[in-house]
Amino acid sequence: MKLILLTLMALNASAINIHEMTKILCHVESDNGANKKDGDSGRAVGILQIWKITVDQANKYAGYEKFTYEDRKNDLQSKLICIQVLSGRINHERKYNRKMPIEIDLAGSWRSGSLRKKSPKWYLDRYEMKKKKYRKLK
Repeated sequence: MKLILLTLMALNASAINIHEMTKILCHVESDNGANKKDGDSGRAVGILQIWKITVDQANKYAGYEKFTYEDRKNDLQSKLICIQVLSGRINHERKYNRKMPIEIDLAGSWRSGSLRKKSPKWYLDRYEMKKKKYRKLK
């Protein structure tokens, strides 16, 4: 019984709320739309500053052409792309029996494009700061 409780506690502690992460990433990337301009010489578009390659990755994880490049300009569709990509990255890690990434690694992967690439410390710090502000508002 004790082992079951410890296991459940560990699973709960490692659970990642992708929907909350997406909302926080909107604040990190564009102050939730207040500063929504195309970045990276026009390659990063919308509330989540999504590149075309990210849309391609979302479609790969979905298994079909679920999103278009135009969807990056729509706030709701952008959030759905983000959810698809982050969920896909978690499942990809599980598929290869790798350790499940922690939230900060997953958030960093949104900027770097992969769980295997490091994200700059300033970006991870910004994510943590926005997360604290978001949770205070809840």
